[in-house]
Order: sequence, then C-alpha cells, then structure tokens
Amino acid sequence: MSKLLFLVTLFSLLIMGNANLYAQKKGKESGTKQSAMVQSTFKVAGNCIHCKVAIENAVKSLPGVKKSNWSLANKQLMVSYDSTKVSLPLLHKAIAKIGYDTDLEKGDDAAYSKLPDCCKYRK
Repeated sequence: MSKLLFLVTLFSLLIMGNANLYAQKKGKESGTKQSAMVQSTFKVAGNCIHCKVAIENAVKSLPGVKKSNWSLANKQLMVSYDSTKVSLPLLHKAIAKIGYDTDLEKGDDAAYSKLPDCCKYRK
C-alpha cells in the first residue's frame, strides 16, 4: 500500500512539474515579459509648484511610469516605473525636453526660455 501511495505521489509531482515547465516555456515563446517595477531617485532642477507639476507630468506621460513625486525642498524626483517599458535615461530625456536639468541631461535651452519666470533656476 505504501509503495502504491509513493508511486501515485511521484507520478503527480512529475505531471505538475511538466505542467509548470510547459507554462514557463510557453511564456518565453510568446514573448511575454514579466513586469520589473523599479524605483529611482535623482536630482532635477526647479523652483516652484509649477516646476513640480511639469516635472511629474513629463515622466507620468511615459509608458510604464506608475508614480512620480518631485520634492521642492531637496530637488529630488522619486519615480516608480516598469523597466521593461521605460528606461532611466528616457526619464531624464523627457524632463530635459521640457527645459529642466537633471543629473544626466541638460534641459533644452529653447524649452527653458519658455518656462515662466518663477521656474527659471539658471543664473
């Protein structure tokens, strides 16, 4: 009786293991990617609440960005994003495109010149 129970258990484990392997292989073949949520914090120049809204909206408009919060006090942007959909360099480029400097990118000069006076941080 114990040999029969052992064989049934072994057979069940083999079937479940093969089913899991098949599911993993199927996912790889279909090209599905697992979500890879990442949180990054980096410096972004700015002066006021208008800057906060503009900076946060610039990154939120990118695919895969879940949350963004720019701190006026320490000039730091915290952003949570899916790294399979957007990269850290693309986040920096999106902010620079609207005229704000980051750790990695200088803000676009033409966009900077169009910022409201309260947002202009370059001396």
